[in-house]
Amino acid sequence: MKKIALFLILLPLLCRLSAQNELPYKPFEAFNNDTLAFMDYNFRQRAEYYKGKTVGKVLEDISLPIKSFTRYMRGNTTICVIVNADPVYREFKSNYIRIFLQTPVESKKLVKLMGGNPNSMIWTPEIYEFLKNEKVKSVRPNHYRLLKEKGIQM
Repeated sequence: MKKIALFLILLPLLCRLSAQNELPYKPFEAFNNDTLAFMDYNFRQRAEYYKGKTVGKVLEDISLPIKSFTRYMRGNTTICVIVNADPVYREFKSNYIRIFLQTPVESKKLVKLMGGNPNSMIWTPEIYEFLKNEKVKSVRPNHYRLLKEKGIQM
């Protein structure tokens, strides 16, 4: 009897979690040019979908031109790339997605592709080729804008 009661208590939670994974992708046009709503729906509400997928799949779904990128490092490895749909990356105001990698990449190789400049923010086809097959640990849109403009806490 206790097992049945526990199952009935956990059932709504399991249904809610699986529903998040099953939300369909919606193209940018479905949001009437509201970049923040597009990123919130596809990369916050559907974030579970991207776990284990490739960086290339996330970038394909962004479907907006990537104007710049930056990387977040731990030690000598890059554990996250931040791709930005705005011409200039501004941490609190930009439309960006953080893509955390399952397996960090060697930063020296990435910097070499950045023209040897570790502060470069220029997105290139070579950087895409280097990162496209890396597996995704998690994705997150700009949480600051979601909080300030939509009242959504992450």
